[in-house]
Order: sequence, then structure tokens, then C-alpha cells
Amino acid sequence: MSGESNPDSVPQRFRSAPKPVRWAGAVTAIWLALILLIQISGVFAAPGSDAFPVQCPEDAQNCTRIASNPHRADGVEELLHNASPEALRSAVIAWVEDQPRTRIVFDDGTEFHAVFYTALMFFPDDFFFQTYCTEDDRAGLKLHSESRLGVGDIGVNDVRVAELVAHLDKIEFEPVDECIPAPVA
Repeated sequence: MSGESNPDSVPQRFRSAPKPVRWAGAVTAIWLALILLIQISGVFAAPGSDAFPVQCPEDAQNCTRIASNPHRADGVEELLHNASPEALRSAVIAWVEDQPRTRIVFDDGTEFHAVFYTALMFFPDDFFFQTYCTEDDRAGLKLHSESRLGVGDIGVNDVRVAELVAHLDKIEFEPVDECIPAPVA
């Protein structure tokens, strides 16, 4: 007896289920297929390097950058704190680890790359930061947050960067007299 004529087969039970159950099953299957497609596309769209990006794509609506060639984020080029680069990067990493749906991809002690996944559809967004010492012995921080897929990000990257900046502004770092760069791992 084939699976089609067996009344206990999955296709047969699906066809005999009430219409709302069939719709829910179909919607769930489509949602899972879309997530799978997004994840596969995200792998192919991943940056070719874990190095801090040089700039956002021209006229990008899916990228926020606080660094040279700033993009969105009110044109801010760098964040400065009277702290050690190690304390600053530890605060950023702790913030990243507290965020839902994140995965750390690369961390060499100076440069850092994590992937944030959006709720519901799990679109991947790349998040980079870099710490350094300035000439006036302060710790500097450069940020870059960019969606891998699509043309826009509905402001998600701008909000992410703004939330991190607000978080860092609340921290009272231990002042340092001399900025010593974090060792590269």
C-alpha cells in the first residue's frame, strides 16, 4: 500500500485537517523556507574579511558608521573616552553579548566583528568596532554596522549604534594618564 492511500500518512492527514490548521501549516512552511533562503543568501553576502570596513557603500540606507567617512549617525567621526582601550572594548563586548541573537565572529584584541540577527526573519547585520589610542591619550572607538542583504534597514543599524553610544556614555570609566594600546591577540 502506498503512502498516498494510507489514511495515516502525513499528506493524507494534512488534507483532512481543518482549513485553519492547513493555513497555519502552510504559513509556517513558507516562513521556514524564507528563513532558510535568507540564511543561505547571508552566507554568500558575508564580508570577505573580518577587518574593519573602509566605508559604507555610497548612498547606502542599510549602513551606519562612526569613523572616517562617517555615514548616518549624525556625521560623528569617532567616539573618545578617557579610558583604556581595553576597558572600552570590554564594555562594547559586554554590550554586544547582552544583545539578543548575536554571534561573535572575530576578535583579535583591537578589531572585532559580530553578526546580529533581526527578529522574526533573522536577517544578518555585520557589526564591527575598533579601539585605538589618540594623540591626547584617550581611547578612541570606531563603529560600523551594516545589513548584509537588502537596500534599507528600517533604521535598525542607526538605532543599534545609538543604543551602544548611549550605553557607553552612562559608564564611568577609570581615567588613565597614558593610553596604552590593547595587545593584538
